[in-house]
Amino acid sequence: MDVPDSKLYNQRSFLIRYQRNQPGVELHKHIEIIKKCMLQIDEKEAVEGLMGLEGAGARGYFEAYGKLLLGGFKFSRREYYPPPDPVNALLSFGYMMLYNELSSLLEAHGFDIYLGFLHSADYGRASLANDLMEELRSPVIDRLVIYLINKGAVKLDHFIQEKNGVKMNDVARKTFLANYEKFMTTNFLETKTKKQKNYRKIIRERARKMEQVVINSADYTPYVFYS
Repeated sequence: MDVPDSKLYNQRSFLIRYQRNQPGVELHKHIEIIKKCMLQIDEKEAVEGLMGLEGAGARGYFEAYGKLLLGGFKFSRREYYPPPDPVNALLSFGYMMLYNELSSLLEAHGFDIYLGFLHSADYGRASLANDLMEELRSPVIDRLVIYLINKGAVKLDHFIQEKNGVKMNDVARKTFLANYEKFMTTNFLETKTKKQKNYRKIIRERARKMEQVVINSADYTPYVFYS
């Protein structure tokens, strides 16, 4: 399983899990879209083709994601900068947190973080951190955002509408940061290994695995989020 495949797999697993939690929400169509994209991955040899499938799967995934939100939050698609709505603002903030943590971790392992395998080199972008983040977006940040919204920890009045988009107020930011740290350090029983893990340990394992790929020419095994 490579990075695009694992990202799609983890998105599909995320939707299957939440379909069980919210059986009244119809997600089957979106789950099938992602599955079809996964089945086409072996046909693509160029990075551009893989990224196209990833994009198609992401559109189906985020359409489904919006259906799972409570508390009056509306969301239909991922938009980056500036975020046009509270959900995009939360996702962007969370991805930035994870990106920064991965970047620091990879630098500590001696990597040039601006050279990636999947994401092309781009000025000022840690492409290698982006590569590793793909498989972790839905298990970590997407789950955290949906938890914060559906549990009522963040509310619509925690966001400020500005000319160029929406931003979090201090309450939303502090709530996010506190829950991010708790989410990253709380242990859970990992399905496959039956060992106690937390996501901070898991991202450290990701960095070590990437180190072995470079030093020993080993295969990289992505993180899998089981449904």
